[in-house]
Amino acid sequence: MANTPKKKADARSIRSYLTLSFVAATFILLPREGGEMNKKVIAFYDYAFKKGDEAAKKLGYIPLPEETKNMIREYWAANLK
Repeated sequence: MANTPKKKADARSIRSYLTLSFVAATFILLPREGGEMNKKVIAFYDYAFKKGDEAAKKLGYIPLPEETKNMIREYWAANLK
């Protein structure tokens, strides 16, 4: 095994390594009664949900499904003021 030649990295293997997908959760913590600041944060994320799908796809990400976005919006409406 000591005499096994090392495999030289080629462009394809490097590209494959660099394009690995990683998934991570993002948490947005807001106070239940955050007033105007909550409204601004929610507006920012709602805008990203509405307009960000194409940008995400261009960057190689998979956008959130509409059903998930709607569940988040329902949570905001029921729990944040």
